[in-house]
Amino acid sequence: MKYYLISVFLLLSAYGNAQSAPLPQQHLFFIIGKSKHGTGDIRGLFFTTEYSKRFRDRLSYSVGISGTINDREDKRTFSAPDGSTIDGSIRDAIAGFQISNHLGYHFIKNSSHNFQVRLGALLRYQTISFADATTTLYPPITGLPIPVIYFENTSPQRTYTIGATTQIRYDFIIHKSTTLGLLGGFQTDTNGDVISQVSLSIGKTF
Repeated sequence: MKYYLISVFLLLSAYGNAQSAPLPQQHLFFIIGKSKHGTGDIRGLFFTTEYSKRFRDRLSYSVGISGTINDREDKRTFSAPDGSTIDGSIRDAIAGFQISNHLGYHFIKNSSHNFQVRLGALLRYQTISFADATTTLYPPITGLPIPVIYFENTSPQRTYTIGATTQIRYDFIIHKSTTLGLLGGFQTDTNGDVISQVSLSIGKTF
């Protein structure tokens, strides 16, 4: 993530003295990139479809529908009595769907470049396959030829939460009304989940 942020600030340095110019009032974006879920720092995908409208000279309002998919594998292999290898890996996934809105302040805005910082709120649905505790019993304990794994669940699989989000984004108009941009963000919610993301966006202004 830090390399993307460094790129953004280099762009700011290059264009910070650019003259302001009127910007289109409305934008439609598709955003996709990498995310990291704070529950075990699990890596995955973040994707959003977003509508944004500028209602003041340096202020804009946006609404987005987003999804996150994060997964991991705890690789475990065992030797069976017949000599074959058993893949007993533990595979976990977290998936979420959310609706968010943001209020953005545009530090740089001209006919080619747009840089803003945004604060917002979200409503999130999430499902998780993680067990709260995993225990492995080995053959000397069980008397069985292969290890036995059992799971304990103490928290719900599905949660509905509200949360807060903050983002920085830079957009460059590459051809008439088509934009290409970078987005870095961070969010947390009432379930204690923390998700960060770094994404690319492509958009249409009108």
